[in-house]
Amino acid sequence: MTKEPEDKEGSKPEAADESRAARLHPGTGEFKADEKYKAAMPPGMKEELEARLKQQALADNDPVCPDCKSRMVLRIAQSGATPGAKFWGCTNYPKCRKTIEFKP
Repeated sequence: MTKEPEDKEGSKPEAADESRAARLHPGTGEFKADEKYKAAMPPGMKEELEARLKQQALADNDPVCPDCKSRMVLRIAQSGATPGAKFWGCTNYPKCRKTIEFKP
C-alpha cells in the first residue's frame, strides 16, 4: 500500500482532474482556464492568456471550406501574381486546394 504525498502544510494534493484547472481541449487544441487558475498566474501571464483566448474566439469565426467543409486559415501568398496578399486556405491542403479571397 502506497502513501499519498503531502504538501508542506500537511494536506493531501487535489485529484488530478480537479487540480488541472487549465488544459488543452482534446481534438481542437483550444486552451481553457478557469478564474481560480488565472488568479494564481505570475504577472504578465494573465494578459498573455487573455490574448490567446481572444485569438481563439476570432478563429471560431473563420470560414468553412465550401468544397470539403474543413476549417480555413488565413495565409499570406509567398509568390504568384500577388505576393504578400492575404487569402483563406483550406486546412485540408494538399488534399483540398480551395482558397478564398481575404476581405478585411
